[in-house]
Amino acid sequence: MYAKFAAAAICIVLSTFNVVAAVRRTPVRTVLSESSRTTVVQMQSPGVGVHWSSAVIFAAGFACFLGWGLSDYNKSLDFGEHESSKQQPDTNIPSATNLPKNVVQFSPRVISPQKENQPGVLSPEEFFAQLQDTEDYWADDNQPKDNHSH
Repeated sequence: MYAKFAAAAICIVLSTFNVVAAVRRTPVRTVLSESSRTTVVQMQSPGVGVHWSSAVIFAAGFACFLGWGLSDYNKSLDFGEHESSKQQPDTNIPSATNLPKNVVQFSPRVISPQKENQPGVLSPEEFFAQLQDTEDYWADDNQPKDNHSH
């Protein structure tokens, strides 16, 4: 994966050098046909077409190596996630030490008094009662708030 990123960096540097070589002008002393005095003229490099072709090829190589490296990087992340999920114990609430990277674990919110045999679990009646008591944020202000009509 890192070799592909290095190859992409080399390709973009070579492409840049070829673009610079293609647009660079070389000062040349010459005599114009109607004058006997020497003058300086800016001339293109004789290999301008080769430089532009090389720049395009190296730019395409950069895109290919970068895409290939990113694909390998994403596969390594996916593989790491699958490995970490296999290592985690099969529980509803994973412990903080078994969480994969970039996951924030929040403590469960206590909604009602907990029963000793089932902490944090509401009975269907308690859940329905709390659902009916909550404010309806999506309700129209013109209509009366009657949650039981639906």
